[in-house]
Amino acid sequence: MSSARATACAALLAAALLAVFLLAAPTPATAFLGDLDPFADTLDEFDGKFVDTLEPGPWVPPLERIMHEQNARARKDGASATFGRTQDDWTDNQAAEQLETAAEEPVALADGLTLLRMDRPGLVESPALDAYLQGIVARLQAQSPVTAAPIRVYVTSENGYGQAGAMPDGAIGLPIATLRQVDSEDELAFVLAHEMAHVLLGHHDSDWFADARDSLVTTAEIGLGLAIAVGSQVGQGSEIAGEALKILMIAQGVMFATDHGLFPSWNREQEDEADLLGFDLMIRAGYNFQGAFDVMAKLERWEAELAARPDPRQAKLEELDRQIAQSGSSGQFSEAIQGVVARVSIDIGEALEDIGGEDHRSATDRFDSLSSYVDREYGDHVPPASRSHELTEVRKSTEVATLFEAYRDADRAYADAEAGKLASAEAAARRATGGAMSHHAWPRYAFHKTRLAQGNLDKAAQNLELALRGERPTLVVYKELADLYWRDGRQAESLALLLRAHEQFSRPPALYADLIYRYQQSGRTQEANALVLECRYRDRKAGKVCQSAAEGRAPGEPDTSGGGAGGGGLGTIGADPITGALEGLFK
Repeated sequence: MSSARATACAALLAAALLAVFLLAAPTPATAFLGDLDPFADTLDEFDGKFVDTLEPGPWVPPLERIMHEQNARARKDGASATFGRTQDDWTDNQAAEQLETAAEEPVALADGLTLLRMDRPGLVESPALDAYLQGIVARLQAQSPVTAAPIRVYVTSENGYGQAGAMPDGAIGLPIATLRQVDSEDELAFVLAHEMAHVLLGHHDSDWFADARDSLVTTAEIGLGLAIAVGSQVGQGSEIAGEALKILMIAQGVMFATDHGLFPSWNREQEDEADLLGFDLMIRAGYNFQGAFDVMAKLERWEAELAARPDPRQAKLEELDRQIAQSGSSGQFSEAIQGVVARVSIDIGEALEDIGGEDHRSATDRFDSLSSYVDREYGDHVPPASRSHELTEVRKSTEVATLFEAYRDADRAYADAEAGKLASAEAAARRATGGAMSHHAWPRYAFHKTRLAQGNLDKAAQNLELALRGERPTLVVYKELADLYWRDGRQAESLALLLRAHEQFSRPPALYADLIYRYQQSGRTQEANALVLECRYRDRKAGKVCQSAAEGRAPGEPDTSGGGAGGGGLGTIGADPITGALEGLFK
């Protein structure tokens, strides 16, 4: 298959998919989506202040029991997706039995702090900042009709202004960059009130359609894997494979439609609601609403900075075209199909962005909506004086001033190490890890990167070991220290560290490939096989890298084999990332 032909095929499939998806017979999901107006402003949907539309009462936490049931049901649906063959047909097959076990296993849900530690490079340890931010939260919560939400703020080491985020259980990650750049407590109050609003409004519990579409994609992928196993034996013209690919195309379309802009009012409505409730809460709490508009102005600058960065999609498209052409010319049926799927997914994403715009409204649009809301509901409101004194005093304290400077040095060390400026990187890293910062995850991580750039693996490991002594070491510290142990021949310590992190972080998808690879390299194929199956059902996006690890390819190592479906050296675990553990069903 030539690159040009693959591109044309992708465009044709994308157009067909959009037509099928948009013109399909109504279902509960599509009927619901059809009621959405992507161009409507949330403030036009109610009269009065938004906070008064909320029903007073205690906050209802995430429905963990229902989430467990939905997770298990989705995995069972995937395990029984056999395209016309019942699961009973495979009862004597070891792979089918393992799949059934994986489908039955309950999934542990991580708490918000654990999620932040999994996703952020470092959390900042500062009692003074913690107390100050919790004071703002308490003042805002006192004004909410939704009560008893366990809101807790954690400062993260991120240097992007707009990277605050709320977890389902009320944990909020606030970047240290935001604390550096705000000019008043009014700004901080709006940022925190916005993130609080997502929790108070239950936005994390309203993603039922996203859960459903994930299950659809997983089921379709497994069906396609079965069809590929047949198609690789009977030829590229397999009708079963063709039908499975159509189903996966639709499933991928649903995923990209909900993720990438075809229905932007879903995410936009949630963002609008958080803006409006956050705004109401900050006004009720006695803050000056100019702080909200100052936040929007800073977000505008941050968005402009992000927009100026190179778009990585073009390079990805070129690489996929190369892989599709190579797989097609060498007769690697499954690899070519997967390349086309990925290519079409990117094409769909671009088309949907053109139709619907970005997932979230721009800061400029949000600024305009808030302005309209102020004119409508707060035209006679006389704002109090801006609150900047408290923020200034906290910043001037020895603890916080020292911390801010240390984290700036850590940022410098990391950047200088990346740029090859090793002397300045080491000097900055030493300053960053002095005194009370000795066990902070981000400064130690930056020092570790500096030592790696210097070629000193022992001292790189020592820095990560010191980070593990801190109060909240992050997942990346465990992962990279385990890698250093492995490279140093300390295999048992590497595996033990990963297993410790795997349980501590509620079995995160990010660790599966590392564990599978180390099990495989240690000759423990049974444990590797079990984790491949679990990986597929815990996170569909991680399935390919988990399968690659089972084949003996280190996580992060590029695939230079040029091969497609074939034996992976792990019993029924084959080389095809979708067919994977099911390949043996056709033998």
